[in-house]
Amino acid sequence: MAELSIDVEAQIENLRALKGDLEEHHRSLTAVVGADAGRRQQIAYAIRQIRERSAALEDLMRDRRAGRVIVTDLRADEGRRLAAAVDLLGREIPKGGSHGALLAAIRAVLGAADDVGLAVARGQPVGAESVHAAPGQRTKGAATPRLVSLVRDGT
Repeated sequence: MAELSIDVEAQIENLRALKGDLEEHHRSLTAVVGADAGRRQQIAYAIRQIRERSAALEDLMRDRRAGRVIVTDLRADEGRRLAAAVDLLGREIPKGGSHGALLAAIRAVLGAADDVGLAVARGQPVGAESVHAAPGQRTKGAATPRLVSLVRDGT
C-alpha cells in the first residue's frame, strides 16, 4: 500500500493562482468588443467552481488544524492518480490555445481538485500546528513545494 503526504496549504495557493489566471482571462474577454458572452459565462462559472473547491480545502485544513495530511492505505494506482492530481494543480493552465482546450484544462483541474479534496478529507493531520497566523506571519510549512511525495510505493 502507498502513503501520500499532501501539503494542503500549497494546494489552496495553487487553486488561488489558477483562479487568478482565469480572472485575468475573463477580464481580457470582457475587454474584447463582440466577445462571445457564453464564453465569458463559462469562465465565470469555472472561477466560481475553483473558488468553492479552495474554500472547501480551507475548511478541511481549519477543521484538521494542520496544513498537511498523510493519506494512507492507497493502492499503487490510487497513489499515482492522486500524485498526478496534485501535480496538475501545481501547473499553470496553458495560455494561447483554443477555447475548447482551455475548457478541457479547466475540467481536468476541477477533477483534480475534487480528488485532492476527497483525499484530504480522508487523510490524517500531520502535526496539529496552528493554521491561523497573525497578519504578515507565515504559517509553519508555508514554503513547502507544490508537489506531494510518495512516502512508500507499494504494488
